Amino acid sequence: MSFKKMPPPDVPPLTDSGTWTADYYDFLKAIDTLDALSGLAGAAVTLKGNPTGAGGPVSDIPLGAGLSFSGGNLVGTRVGGASGDITVGSGLTLVGQDLRVGLTALTNSIGADIALNNVANFFDGPSVAQGAIGTWFVSGTIVVLDVAQASILAKLWDGTTVLSSTVLTAPANFLSSLSLSGIITSPVGNLRISARDPTNATGLMKRNSSGQLLDSTITAIRIA
Repeated sequence: MSFKKMPPPDVPPLTDSGTWTADYYDFLKAIDTLDALSGLAGAAVTLKGNPTGAGGPVSDIPLGAGLSFSGGNLVGTRVGGASGDITVGSGLTLVGQDLRVGLTALTNSIGADIALNNVANFFDGPSVAQGAIGTWFVSGTIVVLDVAQASILAKLWDGTTVLSSTVLTAPANFLSSLSLSGIITSPVGNLRISARDPTNATGLMKRNSSGQLLDSTITAIRIA
């Protein structure tokens, strides 16, 4: 689209001395501006800065991808190639105009010592009931003890999928700790740490050797 530079009604284009009148000069500038704006569809637009305060002029601010002007308003039109409103995902909350992280975290400890009294079996220790939705980062530690030297096996899992596993050979009557961590999506059961003493039927998973009641503890944090 282009605009013809016809003088407005009752405005002579030239003065007696042969120069443009002030009104006609302003009219020409307005037409030039309209011509420039008519070609902006799909082009880059610049939000002009103005002098402000003692700090001097503000720099021009370019409009990034997905932004446009509509009726004098700055409008977001696209994020990541997709149209529509931006939703606040899992682990994020909107407080006023602040986007904040608010991750769901669960933690639990065993309530009493757990006997590892069958060399063929794993015994469940600390666990959390997180449900089957989301992606979770899980971490935990158990403390074990046996009256004889023992090799203790441990695994972090949901009853089906093992996230992490380890083994420890401990001297007799020696308190030892095993730590595990991992990430899982859509767990099918409670996340837990289970232990097995394949050497003796006298092993224990301990609750309170430290005096803090938290010797064997698991924590799960939803990250997506």
